[in-house]
Order: sequence, then C-alpha cells, then structure tokens
Amino acid sequence: MATKDTLVDVFNTKLKAFISDLKTVLCEYPHLSPDLAALSSGVNLALSFDKRSPNDIFHKCVTIPYEVYIKDENEDFFLENDYKEQIVGRVNNQTSSDIVEMLKKAWSGLVDENKKAIFAHLKLLVRIDSMIRS
Repeated sequence: MATKDTLVDVFNTKLKAFISDLKTVLCEYPHLSPDLAALSSGVNLALSFDKRSPNDIFHKCVTIPYEVYIKDENEDFFLENDYKEQIVGRVNNQTSSDIVEMLKKAWSGLVDENKKAIFAHLKLLVRIDSMIRS
C-alpha cells in the first residue's frame, strides 16, 4: 500500500497532467487560455507552499460537492449548476472550481471522446483523493 505522501505526489502529478490535457483539448477555445494559465500557475504556487494544498482544495471544492455526479458522468448537472454557493467565500481557493467553470464554458463543443477523457481524469483524481483520506 502506498503511503499518504506518495498518494499526494501521485495526485499532484495527475492533476498537472489533467491541466496539461485540458490545454490541449481546449486549445480551440482561445478565450480560455488565460484561465488555463492561471489555473496552472495557481496549482504550482500552491505546491510551492504545501504539496498537500491542491488535494485539500480539490477535496473541498470538487470531491465533496460533486463526487456522485463525477462517478455517474452526469454532464447535465455540470451544465445546469451555477456554482455560486460553492465559490462564495472561497476567493483564495477557487483553483478546483475554476476547472469546472472552464469545462462548463466549452463542454457543448467537445466531442464525446474528449468528454469521456475529462470524466476519466476527474474520476481518477476523486479516487486518489479518497485513498488519501482513507
């Protein structure tokens, strides 16, 4: 069994890979480039202070409120939710919520293969998060 520190390292590696893949998939949406750059910078900045920080933020902002929807690949929930409740009071912790907002902006234009890949990334991150917390 992997140690919690190892799992945190794996989580961070997979989160960075997800962001990198988002940059590739969403390159057709140049208006999202600044958001993706800010997201990447935010993760790197958080890592420079505490390697557990991105996972803690993901857990609070993504796993807790959205785990069921991610596991069910419920794209309607993502498209219909306004996320105001989740973002209020999280000015310094918007990194994970920003991922959801970016996807929402571009989702309807994505091919099914890319949608499946995004859900696969999110499912993996949620699974690793659960392992860290068990």
